[in-house]
Amino acid sequence: YSAFREDIRKEITMQRLREVEVDNKIQISDAEVDAFLAAHTGAADAPQQELNLAQILIRVPENPTQQQLAESKKRADDVLARLQAGGDFAKLAAAYSDSPDGLAGGDLGWRAKDRLPQLFLDATANLQPGQVSQLVRSGNGFHILKLVGKRAQSVMRGGSEGAAQPAM
Repeated sequence: YSAFREDIRKEITMQRLREVEVDNKIQISDAEVDAFLAAHTGAADAPQQELNLAQILIRVPENPTQQQLAESKKRADDVLARLQAGGDFAKLAAAYSDSPDGLAGGDLGWRAKDRLPQLFLDATANLQPGQVSQLVRSGNGFHILKLVGKRAQSVMRGGSEGAAQPAM
């Protein structure tokens, strides 16, 4: 207990020292913020595409045998067939997905395209919102992706935060 208290005391001391010696001396001007936004978005007003995806992951063990791979693929094919027959994606994700987000209907949330694996982007490139991809094989297993929505995110200038605008 005393060692724990001493560790906490040291952490608090370091945090206060950091606040006094580092954080208070950092000053970022509006011009620096504008330059950063322009450099990282290509142009400050250029919209960035965001996707809202949901997934069902059928996990494959590391170094799977042919039988394990075949069983996982069959399970993924069965789930995909249920989806194509009109099954509810969220319910099937909760029941079959090996991903931690499965219980939340497989929802991955809104993400910029540069924060998604290229594999997912390729699989959803030609989908319309509400459509489901074919099986996607990754190192983790077989993914079934649903494109929930698309939107363009634009960075607003003049001191307001970035606001998302739905794509029509």
